[in-house]
Amino acid sequence: MKKLLEKLKKISLALYFAPLFIFYGFIFAYPIFLTFVRSFGLFPVTPKTPSEFTLKYYFEFFQPNSVYIPSLWFSFWNSVVTTFIAAIFGYLVALYFFKANYPGKKTVSALFKSPLFVPYLVGAFMWMEILAAHGYVNGFLKSLGLINQPLRLIWDPYGIGIIIANVWMNVAFMSTLMLGALESLNPDLTYAARNLGAGTWTIVRKIYFPLTLPAFLAGSILIFVGIFGAFSVPFVLGGSWPKYLSVVIYEDVVEHGKWVQGYVSAVIYIISAVILTYVYTILMRRMAGRK
Repeated sequence: MKKLLEKLKKISLALYFAPLFIFYGFIFAYPIFLTFVRSFGLFPVTPKTPSEFTLKYYFEFFQPNSVYIPSLWFSFWNSVVTTFIAAIFGYLVALYFFKANYPGKKTVSALFKSPLFVPYLVGAFMWMEILAAHGYVNGFLKSLGLINQPLRLIWDPYGIGIIIANVWMNVAFMSTLMLGALESLNPDLTYAARNLGAGTWTIVRKIYFPLTLPAFLAGSILIFVGIFGAFSVPFVLGGSWPKYLSVVIYEDVVEHGKWVQGYVSAVIYIISAVILTYVYTILMRRMAGRK
């Protein structure tokens, strides 16, 4: 009788969560599955295109003279640099708000979080106005006599404008996440460390950072994945070459009608993001273990 009740309980739970699993399956799993299938030339988007299995577009992606590998590399290193700067700066800002105590602190903190409410496309156009050749930054530097010719801060081959805009958009997110992690720590740990003669830097290095490492790791991964697959900021602030792979996908599909090639690039994007996230997680955990 007990076994029957347990089975009925499991069945009822499965039926209870079935609509949720079906919903997420159609929303997330099915589009990813369809992306993988269509990257091999099957179930094409356009009805006039024949459905046939092919690896031609994968070979084209990995050709030495193709635009895809340099674009993937540019997307990777630009995202890594941005993630590193945003994560470190966001952690330092969180430490500041965690330790500081002055009138108007809540107002300053709220203003600092304002980028969280700015859409990426709007932020990209805002930074385009600030960093353009005749924008505020170059105009200010010229007025001080520091430069004669405007600095190329956007539409450049190094993605400087992309990095600046993405850092600005993500520092607020990282600092908010880390501030919550810092505030959840037991204050007795700090008091005990102070009584034993530990300084502020020692407390940060030996107590704060190890205990907030999971939050730091999660925030860094979320920032990297979001930037690595982003489109708005690289499209507005990126140069003609090199380009983010997301921009290359857009051009292949919209301008050239190369749907299968776009699906292949998307599959490589997904696999690369999963592998890089896994490697980053393993490295961070090993570093934490050594400490």
